[in-house]
Amino acid sequence: MDVVLNVFGATAAPVVAIVAVDYYIFRKRKFSLDDIYKTHGKYYYWNGFNPAAMIAYVIGTAVAVIFMDYGFFISLAVTPIIVDKEVTMEQAKECAVDCTLNFLRALQLHFGDLDRIKQFVKMTVFVACDHDFKLQPEVGDACTGLLKELYGEERGVPARSSIGQAALPYGFPVEIEVMVEYE
Repeated sequence: MDVVLNVFGATAAPVVAIVAVDYYIFRKRKFSLDDIYKTHGKYYYWNGFNPAAMIAYVIGTAVAVIFMDYGFFISLAVTPIIVDKEVTMEQAKECAVDCTLNFLRALQLHFGDLDRIKQFVKMTVFVACDHDFKLQPEVGDACTGLLKELYGEERGVPARSSIGQAALPYGFPVEIEVMVEYE
């Protein structure tokens, strides 16, 4: 079983490294949400294939397999970001607002016009936190506050749950799931 986990870590670690370096160093924590959804946006590579990333992946996997016994160093780099530990409450609220703006942009690209949204029905806000953190609803308030400001109380305030999680994908501190009714 240890070998299976080590091989999995050795193959997954380069992917995490490529994504982290691309986002934090090359894109300087900025990306174009429009281009993510465009067929030939700036995130589209040669025939949908990024040769530089594939070469980096192969080299990273080879190094990780060779030094498999030191895989715990890799796990230190991808530990989750916990609200109220590595991220302040204000930063968590900013992340929640960013998530809201991201899903609004995705909805706009999908529907063509945000006026087609009749109402926001349900929202679940996931917050990466320790078991003793009890302020998940305050993080969620940042999302619903923005929607209320943009769409009013009737259309913009959904039923909402705010849930604490031990970890979220890619170490993000906040993730939002939303359900909308549209025309």
